[in-house]
Amino acid sequence: MGAKLGQQLPHVWKIGNNTRTHDQWVVYGQQRNQAKWRNEEWLLDFEDWSKYWDPKWDTGRGRSGESYCLVRKDYRTPWTKDNIELLTRRQHTSKQHGKLQKVRESEAVA
Repeated sequence: MGAKLGQQLPHVWKIGNNTRTHDQWVVYGQQRNQAKWRNEEWLLDFEDWSKYWDPKWDTGRGRSGESYCLVRKDYRTPWTKDNIELLTRRQHTSKQHGKLQKVRESEAVA
């Protein structure tokens, strides 16, 4: 008998039958695909990615300013285990704002 829409089939999951690991695998794939769509080089494997997320996975994710997101330390270089960090969304927004200010200042001088 076929699976119903939305039904989970852990026996056929590529990453194993652990629901938490599977959920992480799905989000990892989404983030990797989003990076590729933005033409960002992705050299981060699932194991390294999940090591960063494990401490915050169950409680730290979300859309609030205090929720965490995985970002690159240096946006000019690829996604690697040495170039990522977990920041709150508020920290990330502040970091982005600071970079934008520097760009605007350098354009004003030119």
